[in-house]
Amino acid sequence: MKRENLKLLLRPVILIAVIALLFSIVRTFDLVEQFDELRTWISSLGPWGPFVYVALFLAGILATFPTPVLKIGAIVLFGPWKAAIIIIVSITLGSSLSFIVSRYLARDSIARLLSRREKFRKLDNLTKKYGAAIVLIARLVQFIPFNLQNYGFGLTKVKFRTYVLLTFVGMIPNTIFYTAVTDAFIDKFEEGHIRWAIVVLAAVTLIFMTIAAYFARRYLKDND
Repeated sequence: MKRENLKLLLRPVILIAVIALLFSIVRTFDLVEQFDELRTWISSLGPWGPFVYVALFLAGILATFPTPVLKIGAIVLFGPWKAAIIIIVSITLGSSLSFIVSRYLARDSIARLLSRREKFRKLDNLTKKYGAAIVLIARLVQFIPFNLQNYGFGLTKVKFRTYVLLTFVGMIPNTIFYTAVTDAFIDKFEEGHIRWAIVVLAAVTLIFMTIAAYFARRYLKDND
């Protein structure tokens, strides 16, 4: 098996392991009470709760805070379906704001910072060669760190509206998979059982993501 394909197969396994590790930390250090307090505070905000969390999510993305923590927090606080909407909206808006900062507000300083990173040079070269299609591929395959993508694409010639649309579409499968896996862990953690419908949803989404990633890599190779 080629090294690239092996990495492709290992990525969801690593993601599941990270989620399991986070839940183990919560249980080991007895952080459930803190999560309950946060959930109570969010609930006390009424209909403003999701909007407050979206604002926190946006700040985290702009500050390049690890998005897995923000995603898990949304799922724990709001449940899987509402959390999926919050995550997709937050990532789309946060990515758009990062793009605007990079392109219009702090272009020179960000260019100096990213130009020294090999992964940004790779992203820049791929964008020049494949155009806006690389945005969708990067979101689906995640071969470039998420936060670097957000600021990196702002330094390319990709149009803003195209970037926003492809980011929105590209993040949907990842969000569904992430939400389903995390919700399965929450069911096991809090109720002692797993809803197998959620597991099936995660498996179907994983198959789709794997197929999409395979054809994305094939497209890049065939057009190399």
